[in-house]
Amino acid sequence: MSDARPQRSLLLILAREFASKLATPVLIVDAEGMIVYFNEAAEGVLGQKYSETHLRSVEDLARTFRPVDAAGMPISSTALPIGNTLRQQRPTHLVLEIVDANGVHRKLESTAFPLYAHLNDLVGAVAVFWEPQVEA
Repeated sequence: MSDARPQRSLLLILAREFASKLATPVLIVDAEGMIVYFNEAAEGVLGQKYSETHLRSVEDLARTFRPVDAAGMPISSTALPIGNTLRQQRPTHLVLEIVDANGVHRKLESTAFPLYAHLNDLVGAVAVFWEPQVEA
């Protein structure tokens, strides 16, 4: 009897292990835009733990955290850096604002890049994000 679930890419498993060691907020999705993991640093920014999250996809991110651009215009899931990277299969960067799970408005910068197992074999994407420092 075969396993009905697709086997997770080794590259995604390694990316998750790498992200778990970082103090930089990191979120990882597979090629279909399903959330594979976000690390402890990301939990602090998003206001929820990965182990307790109900987030499943890039669409869930956009719906839950209501991202807006610098002009206050809503950002769709496909325009978020992680969604845009999956769609265009190239790195993207954006300054945005979200409302975290605790209702706190957070200004962020996010850079996402695609993960390829082999040439033309997109297995997912990684988003790195941070809160810009305000100069006094």
